[in-house]
Amino acid sequence: MRTRSSPYLVGLLVGLLAAPAGAVEIAARVNAPHPTGAEVDFDANANGIGEVTFTWDFGDGTQSEPSTEARTTHVYSQPGHYSVILAAEDDLGQKTQSFLQAIHRPLPSRPPTASSTIVFDRDKGRVCNVNSDNDTLSCISASTFGLEFEVPVGDHPRTLAIAQDGTFWVANQDAASVSVLDELGTLLHTIVLPRGSKPFGIVINVARGVAYVTLQGTGQLAELDLSNGAILRVADAGPWATGVSVDPTGERIFVTRFLSPVDHGEVVELRAADLGIERTFELALDPGPDTEATARGVPNYLRQVVVSPDGALAWVPSKKDNTVRGQALDGQPLTFESSVRTIMSFLDLSTNQEVLEKRVDLNNRTLALSVAFSSIGDYAFVGLLGNNAVEVLDAYDGSIVSGAFELGKAPDGLVLDDAGHLFVNSFLTRSVVVLDASGILASTDFAMAELAEVVVSEQEKLASNVLLGKQIFYDAQDPRMSLEGYVSCAACHLDGFEDGRIWDFTDRGEGLRNTTSLLGKRGTGQGRLHWSANFDELQDFEHDIRGPFGGTGFLPDDVFNVGTRNTTLGDAKAGLSPELDALAAYVTSLETVNASPFRNPDGTLTESGLRGLEVFERLGCQSCHSGSDYTDSAQGLLHDVGTMTALSGNRLGAPLEGIDTPTLRGIWETAPYLHDGSAATLSEVLREKNPSDLHGPTLALTQQELDDLVSYLLQIENTPREAEVGRPPLLPGGGSGGQSGTGAAFGSGGVAGGSGGGGSGPGGGGCSYGPGVESPSRLVLAFLVLCLAAARRSRWVARGTHSRP
Repeated sequence: MRTRSSPYLVGLLVGLLAAPAGAVEIAARVNAPHPTGAEVDFDANANGIGEVTFTWDFGDGTQSEPSTEARTTHVYSQPGHYSVILAAEDDLGQKTQSFLQAIHRPLPSRPPTASSTIVFDRDKGRVCNVNSDNDTLSCISASTFGLEFEVPVGDHPRTLAIAQDGTFWVANQDAASVSVLDELGTLLHTIVLPRGSKPFGIVINVARGVAYVTLQGTGQLAELDLSNGAILRVADAGPWATGVSVDPTGERIFVTRFLSPVDHGEVVELRAADLGIERTFELALDPGPDTEATARGVPNYLRQVVVSPDGALAWVPSKKDNTVRGQALDGQPLTFESSVRTIMSFLDLSTNQEVLEKRVDLNNRTLALSVAFSSIGDYAFVGLLGNNAVEVLDAYDGSIVSGAFELGKAPDGLVLDDAGHLFVNSFLTRSVVVLDASGILASTDFAMAELAEVVVSEQEKLASNVLLGKQIFYDAQDPRMSLEGYVSCAACHLDGFEDGRIWDFTDRGEGLRNTTSLLGKRGTGQGRLHWSANFDELQDFEHDIRGPFGGTGFLPDDVFNVGTRNTTLGDAKAGLSPELDALAAYVTSLETVNASPFRNPDGTLTESGLRGLEVFERLGCQSCHSGSDYTDSAQGLLHDVGTMTALSGNRLGAPLEGIDTPTLRGIWETAPYLHDGSAATLSEVLREKNPSDLHGPTLALTQQELDDLVSYLLQIENTPREAEVGRPPLLPGGGSGGQSGTGAAFGSGGVAGGSGGGGSGPGGGGCSYGPGVESPSRLVLAFLVLCLAAARRSRWVARGTHSRP
């Protein structure tokens, strides 16, 4: 492990400056942090010859008058780390001593909370984390660093929280559930959430005695009763609801939109009183300019929002995508340091505006996705997922004061305990790294020594080559992958998914290209890769690594340049690099897409979906979107369906004659659509972007048929098409997508009314129960609450104003 000290510490740490031999000896008292507006006492001891006079420079532009009294007081009006300098002079000369005085804003009685992969359990003196790949929860002692237990939870746990009674609450994304465990790790009960809702962030609101969990798949926030796990309320929270934080009052809830709109990032604020949306904060497209240390771009991958301990600011770590740069867009080719960067954005919670001038661009870094604060909020510790590192920022001026590297692989969460230990959840080495941050917290020593690295998960579920490949996929710090730590595969395909961006790859011999998800493709299991089918093996990513990533590559030059191996469709690269083969093994392991929330609760097609399947087959869509993968890519075909423009560019520098057929599996969450991302919705693909019926004869469809077809497309996931054909609807009582259905009303804590019946199409989104279900349990009633709330979510698709549900 390597550490580095702050560049601004030179001359500020406690020490004596040069002075004449025999001059006065002084020892100033280093004070504890104080709030603004409070009187700070300064004092010192001195031994000198003759009378000794003292002068204090308080670091805020003021100083005391020379005095024979060492003791003085001062009041600071603004928070910060002030360099206090004491000058003492006797008959033989003068000496000075300096130290940092921390001044913070007054702290509320209750700290804010934020969703995280790792938490400090103060009552039990331990730190606990989720192991997302291995589906477990682990706890280690905060004092001995020994592993206390590892226990199973649900499928793909993302974050956890600890309630006041000591119970653990874990959001399981792929299981669509919340696991509630007692303090010993014993499962108490499982809260079932709607199918495909993809719960991600979970946090406790102590003031109201509830938990909030974000539902990434449905764009909602669910409120859970801490006493019994009942779902109390569900509310719209905006598309891709992911990170969640509660301010110190317990009245303001902040939720991040993980994938951003085209020109800005978003954080949604909800009112705790009624879960209504109070406002949407927009994180501006960075104006740049593009330099070695800065760049333009849109904040994206907003996975966490954290309110500072004083409640003044909300910090939002993210990456920044420079989608306004490119040979066709502005005449400038993308470079390794101008394409993807990592930033910290700030929301002022008093003015309710982003403070753009405070935005911090972290140079030579990628994927800052987590942040944790010192208890008084004067230092922020930022986890750098792609650099296996942590950097420490002065929370008041944004300067970098320290950092630590080689912290396992892929740190995705961090937390401090009361003793000044920083615990870093390095999820791809299944470890928690413990650093000594006590000197930083005291503003006296800015190096962070590594105290331990604790293996917290031994129940490994990934094959060894798949795990290695995943580590390589995320690692931008490896010079073979990236120059100066900017880019890795995960920078655009976090979790194997996509970033929702359209990139200008004209300088690569291509054109405008919409990032595609790797989920469900099994590597090359569906055929060649990319919109232009320009890769025929996963090891061809060596070209991106050597090219736009700026890495040295994983193949020796003399091996890479043999025959036609240095072309993407040339001689095979498989079997020549263990790292490239492991990378291929990981991507090949991505066999499934995420479950669609538009289906029936039991996973079957809705009535509108079944009708849409009939339209799909009648139009002959399966002629290109064929087989269980809904694509003919494996046949090596390219198609011109009338969507190519001058900005579509080329294929490997040669004319682009057609587009590789994309799979339809999982397209419910992969908008925007088409190779250039020019269609925001599926309806737009089928109508506005298909004026000549080259993409199928859709123009003659009635509105109902179009709605049904879109409903079916939104429900395509892991079930092969052949298995859907001829299947009757299992829930005949509900209305179809786009039609009204029977609503329902619930008692206290429920949601009244609802339209859409059982449909999940663009106009539906409700749920219904078939004959024989007369007395649903509390869990079923709670489930209905979520389904009815989904009716509002589905209107986003109908209006076409959002790219995802």
